[in-house]
Amino acid sequence: MVKSVLFVCLGNICRSPTAEGIFRSKIKTKGFKIRHDSAGLTNWHEGHPPYEPMRNTCEKHGYDISDLRARIIKKEDYRDFDWILAMDDQNIDELTNIYPSDPENKIRKITSFIDGSLNRINVPDPYYTGDYVASFNLIEQAVEAFLNQIFE
Repeated sequence: MVKSVLFVCLGNICRSPTAEGIFRSKIKTKGFKIRHDSAGLTNWHEGHPPYEPMRNTCEKHGYDISDLRARIIKKEDYRDFDWILAMDDQNIDELTNIYPSDPENKIRKITSFIDGSLNRINVPDPYYTGDYVASFNLIEQAVEAFLNQIFE
């Protein structure tokens, strides 16, 4: 049984808090009790709330992520979480540097749970692309696919 999930992106102010917010809303609706968190691979925004344009995009779709705060990933996160879901290939590469061994196959790209061609793409970083809606839509689809594949 999966008891915990960690969502990871570069700065932990756009994509990973969005994934965490969507995830916590969906598991609450489904009645699952699963610990969740999000983290960044850099400390650039540590302690800051999600970036305002991303927060606004989430709110427009019914998800409140305003209470989340950025943190940097820790070595012990591998031990403490059943799944570590990254947003893109660069995040996967960085996680491989932090955790050179992944014997439990915990580290996955979040889109890998989506059927079809989308399972190979990265979630674009809206902090750089400016397209918060596109990133939000892909994250929402990936979280739903993860839940369907793992819990149902």
